[in-house]
Amino acid sequence: MYIPSAGLHAVGEYLSWLVDEFGFFIAFLVSFISSLLRTKSHCTAVPSQPPRLQSEIPFIGHLLRIIFEGTEYLRSLHRTTGLPIFTLPIAGRSYHVVASPHMVHAVQKDYKMFSFNAIIVDVARRIFLFDEEAMAAFKGTNHSIAKHEKRKPSALQMARGQFVKNLRPGSELDDLLVRFTDGVLVDVHSHLNSPSDGNVTLLWKHIRTEFSTAVARAFWGARHPFCHDPTVYWAAMEDFEAGALNLFALPLPWLTARKANSARSKLLQALKNYTERDGFQDSATFIKCQYDACHDLGTSIMSNGGLGLAFSAIGPITSTAFWMVCYIFSRPDLLARVRAEVDSCLNVDEDRSHGQSTRSCTIDTAALNRCCPTLFTCLVEVLRLSTIVKRDCINHIF
Repeated sequence: MYIPSAGLHAVGEYLSWLVDEFGFFIAFLVSFISSLLRTKSHCTAVPSQPPRLQSEIPFIGHLLRIIFEGTEYLRSLHRTTGLPIFTLPIAGRSYHVVASPHMVHAVQKDYKMFSFNAIIVDVARRIFLFDEEAMAAFKGTNHSIAKHEKRKPSALQMARGQFVKNLRPGSELDDLLVRFTDGVLVDVHSHLNSPSDGNVTLLWKHIRTEFSTAVARAFWGARHPFCHDPTVYWAAMEDFEAGALNLFALPLPWLTARKANSARSKLLQALKNYTERDGFQDSATFIKCQYDACHDLGTSIMSNGGLGLAFSAIGPITSTAFWMVCYIFSRPDLLARVRAEVDSCLNVDEDRSHGQSTRSCTIDTAALNRCCPTLFTCLVEVLRLSTIVKRDCINHIF
């Protein structure tokens, strides 16, 4: 089963999604927001300036259009001009908008490897509100380094190392799957045995709530806010998800994205309390290792990073589960084949003691990998069909 990368690296996974969907204007947004906040820009100078597009209203025309139309304005400029890269003069500054995937490498020509790490760091600050100590850890600049001292890895590098170590096939990953499966099966058993009230159950809402809670419990343990008060915090999470792009792209989010900003504040405070009270003691192995690796880097790294993990991991898992159920149950022939494969992995025990007959079933998860090719083919196809990919990027890379 596919398990998304986690911890701080999950922030990178989420940003990969942003780059895929909004690749042609993300370089502009990062540069624009960074300049407003007087932070260091990551843009690379080019020998010749791209074509310059003037606005009808000098000085602030482009800025006003972006505020009112958002990212659609940049899309319309690309469609109208057909330019792969162009310059927007805004408030006395020039901002380059990269509209074509093959131009990204030219912008980053000083790098040996195609990378969006600089963008990831800036967007992490904007969306998840990492403090200065956390941002220094991201960039690897929080250590005093002598000439003879080897530079220590950044928080991103440490996180990535922990993920690779603890989420590769083995006992740690098996433990995570068991924790998640236990939570899902308890919910399914409870739902099947509860009397019907005659009301229709919305499939997406049910999977969203129950799978999300099971993922949260498997990752962070029962003391996580999403587990001990799911109604309040899942509602806040939905508001945060809906407005995450506005938190990144729009200035003054407390004014321009009030609902998402309020939800973010509620979530971050709850996660901060969870972190400071060592709520992760019954969490999964890779979460504990992440806390150990980043223990000395400040609370913001883990509490705010936990929001990034929830944002990037829980969403894909629940949406994949929803589409798996929809596609399989919409085809009776496929459903029959999948059920036959899963049945071959069941161990059935019957107990007739004390004059009563009880029947219990155990799923051999190791056998699922060997005996359920149709099920896993469905999973691969669902991931392929439901993953957001910018076609031009794929065509260019491959």
